[in-house]
Amino acid sequence: MFKIIISVQLQQAFAIGLLALASNQANAIDYTFNDLGTINGPYAGSHAEAYGINESGQIAMQFLAPGAASPNYSAVILKGNTSTQLNNLSGATNSIVNDINNSGQASGWAQLGGENIPAVRWDGVQATQLPNLGWYSTAEGINNHGQMAGYSWSDAAGAFHPVRWDNGVITDLGTLGGASSGAYDINDAGLVVGDSATTDDLGSHATLWKNNIITDLGTLGGANSVALEINNNGQIVGNSLLADDETTHATLWNSSSTGPVDLESLSG
Repeated sequence: MFKIIISVQLQQAFAIGLLALASNQANAIDYTFNDLGTINGPYAGSHAEAYGINESGQIAMQFLAPGAASPNYSAVILKGNTSTQLNNLSGATNSIVNDINNSGQASGWAQLGGENIPAVRWDGVQATQLPNLGWYSTAEGINNHGQMAGYSWSDAAGAFHPVRWDNGVITDLGTLGGASSGAYDINDAGLVVGDSATTDDLGSHATLWKNNIITDLGTLGGANSVALEINNNGQIVGNSLLADDETTHATLWNSSSTGPVDLESLSG
């Protein structure tokens, strides 16, 4: 389970960079890369990962405590050289933070034991458990209105379904006709992106959920694609298989149209 979740988060980290470039290529700037290190003092860990940043420079990240018999993740907000560990739900053994908005609200999940894994919203350091459709859920993206998008196991469907939380109320967003689907980001207009299995589960396509309308964003010719991030201009980035169903390229979509744009790959 951890490997699956971290894999999605790594894709989202790359997508954040792609979205920034797609949004304003004309004003491209040089970046300096800095090693953020691992958390010092009592929160010291051997492994740290950052997955979200807001406009005030707060970084949503988690660290893996060293020497634990099983994975032991803790959610942390880093601002400059100051790290703040987020409270865990009572009885939880792990917590993961996926995103942070400009108000400092964060989204993620916690493990209460075994497969009892609810989505979590943090207000400051305070953790609030969110409702789910079954036994598991994760809040992936959070916008500046506090709306969150993610996915939850649906007992009714027997599969993962994309969901949105509004003031703590969960809504099943539905699929493109297949069994399962997932949502990974939400912008300030409430537009949600992710991927969904198509009819008869023949593939999984990048998907846009807008005002209760589900839109298949299509692929670059292959069976599968995924939308990972959306900005407030409605630009969407992710990746797609090409027609050979082996090669994956970074992909750009726009919420006002359904045609994918191949961002290609680095030479070689």
